[in-house]
Amino acid sequence: MQALALPGTASARFSPEARQAATARRDGPFVVLTAAGYADGEPAGAGQEAHPAIFGPAAQLAAAIIAPLTQPVTVNCQSPEWSC
Repeated sequence: MQALALPGTASARFSPEARQAATARRDGPFVVLTAAGYADGEPAGAGQEAHPAIFGPAAQLAAAIIAPLTQPVTVNCQSPEWSC
């Protein structure tokens, strides 16, 4: 998985070598992918200490994004918002 690098932002310096953690979350027709690492271009490599807790929020963010997308909707045909 490769992170989306947006020109002119810190993400532009993020590379696959800098990735420290990645998650994939699927529910219904939705998939949310996260990649986390140091945005200063620092590569993950031998001799570096792993800090998985630092990147834990990436998985929490994926869960927070997908949760409202997969909530059931109650259709009320009497409401002008719906056409039944």
